Amino acid sequence: MELDRNGTEKAKRDIDFSIRKGARSILDSDNDVQKPKGRASPGAAGAKPRTIVEKLKAEGKHGK
Repeated sequence: MELDRNGTEKAKRDIDFSIRKGARSILDSDNDVQKPKGRASPGAAGAKPRTIVEKLKAEGKHGK
């Protein structure tokens, strides 16, 4: 019900975020309080893109 209340775009972000985090339940993508251990954050220098969209953005092929 929470996903439905917040709209489809927010629901998509929350589901994608939860999958990337390996969560067993749906997480709020706006409140990332858990930092990954032993890995660089996605925005860190030298970090590899984690999704297809991030990879395309890094290569300059997305959003044109």
